[in-house]
Amino acid sequence: MHTDNEFELSSMLVFFIIGLFLSIFSCGIVAPAGLFVPIIVTGASIVWANGLYAVLGAASLLGGSMRTTVSLCVIMLELTNNLLLLPLIMMVLVVSKSVANVFNANVYDLIMKAKGLPYLETNASPYTVVETMSLAKALILFREVGLRHLLVIPGRSPVVAILTRHDFTPEHILGMHPFPVKSRWKRLRFSQTFLEKILSGI
Repeated sequence: MHTDNEFELSSMLVFFIIGLFLSIFSCGIVAPAGLFVPIIVTGASIVWANGLYAVLGAASLLGGSMRTTVSLCVIMLELTNNLLLLPLIMMVLVVSKSVANVFNANVYDLIMKAKGLPYLETNASPYTVVETMSLAKALILFREVGLRHLLVIPGRSPVVAILTRHDFTPEHILGMHPFPVKSRWKRLRFSQTFLEKILSGI
């Protein structure tokens, strides 16, 4: 059954405005109202048309809000049960996600930030220490990151060593490489300026 002339432009505009504000309101309340169905309905009413355009409008708003392209593509294909829409849905999701990434994060991260909930960034840069890294660079990394341990990883092989705070102490390094002068005063003076000499050599 075709419904080409079922809805007027004015009624779809009113429905879109009301649905948009109700969707925004439901995002911030404590009740588990959900975001998926309101976003689909609001996105389908954006284009003020039916059929294929409504499906693409729903997919575009979902891609711009949730930023999960693969799962949304599978969900939209399950809703329509039409594999011929796969290229169009993929293109709409990629474009909407790329445009939305320029402006802000996805809707779930924005809600967590607004509520002050702690969360981990998904693109945090890892800190690695290889066998060829100098002691000075490893010390700076150790102090900047503020960790208790650093793992030494030689490429793709398993961990070969673990660096701790004790490994960076002058006494430990002097124990590995004995100082030629046996005077205790000179050894103590060397220990006090040891870190400064290392850092100045970078």
